[in-house]
Amino acid sequence: MKFIKGDYIVLLSEQYIKDDCFPTNFCFKQREDNKQLTTELDCRESDTNGWLVYMADSSREPWRYAIQQEINEYNRLGKPFDVTKLNKEILYEIY
Repeated sequence: MKFIKGDYIVLLSEQYIKDDCFPTNFCFKQREDNKQLTTELDCRESDTNGWLVYMADSSREPWRYAIQQEINEYNRLGKPFDVTKLNKEILYEIY
């Protein structure tokens, strides 16, 4: 199993160590086909960073694919963002 270029990935938990470049609940866009997370941008806006801690074939699934609203927001912003803020806005609009 691999992450595919263009996949939008949301990190669900910190694996082993905390990293300011890849915080929990942020949406990232994969820059290349790879078994590990290698994003177009990290939270420091580096376009060459990757993180071996997050693997596509992880049995613990510390990540998920983004939903359409999260993909749209990533594309609007052009960088990683905290999905919990977006999800609160979506819930507010529903009710």
